[in-house]
Amino acid sequence: MTIDRLFDFLGPMAAELVKNVLISLLIWIIGKRLVGLALKLLDTITSRAGIDIGVARFLHSAANFCLYAILAFLIVSQLGINTSSVLTVVSAGVVAIGMSLQGSLSNVAGGILLLIMRPFKVGDFIMTEYGNGTVKMIGVVYTTLVTVNNLVITIPNGVMANTAITDVAVNPDRRVDFTFGIAYESDLRKAMEIIREVLLNAPGMIRPEDIKVYVNAWKDSSIELGAWLWIDRTRYFDAVWTVNEQVKLRFDEEGIRIPFPQMDVHLDAKESTK
Repeated sequence: MTIDRLFDFLGPMAAELVKNVLISLLIWIIGKRLVGLALKLLDTITSRAGIDIGVARFLHSAANFCLYAILAFLIVSQLGINTSSVLTVVSAGVVAIGMSLQGSLSNVAGGILLLIMRPFKVGDFIMTEYGNGTVKMIGVVYTTLVTVNNLVITIPNGVMANTAITDVAVNPDRRVDFTFGIAYESDLRKAMEIIREVLLNAPGMIRPEDIKVYVNAWKDSSIELGAWLWIDRTRYFDAVWTVNEQVKLRFDEEGIRIPFPQMDVHLDAKESTK
């Protein structure tokens, strides 16, 4: 008799539990498909809008986390679990994790700032005190650079958000500055004309009317000549290497001497005999 009553009592509860589990599975299956469709729609929108790839990846990750969190909350509610207690436990866990990961959270905050403010984007060549390179990825925690010699630099976003960054890729043209030293006895006008001719034939040179060659300083052993020209930024290294090489070769051909540091010592004959 007691067993019959137990089955009578458990029957409705078991049926309710089975029903909730089946509905939860249905919510999971449908919800997972809807999340996938929503993420694909988000990716399509960000792609068509021309949003930076770093921002697009961050939005995808954030949306993925939020949508699955909502889906999990719906399933827990359907199973009859007290969601208020679950939220309390989750909140306490979040606070504990946040206190133990303060440094990482500052990097996450820095990553969000970088993605929102966009001081640079993926593909830009930037210069920082931690290294120079092309931005490969702007993650939520780290920014990755690839140097010209194919090394990978990983910099925490908390640092990147609080340091000076030079973005070379913002403007299409760039000014290149040079300094050359010649001996005092060399022909100054000829040296300046040689430099001007080399600059006019530099790779990627633009705006020839803005080329400047001037006397920059009188040094101990040389006259320092300064020069600059404007180039297509993609030809920067070609211009620097070519100009330095050609100026040296032309100086040798024209007899313009490039001095090295030296010191003239004069001895008094009377003092030297003592």
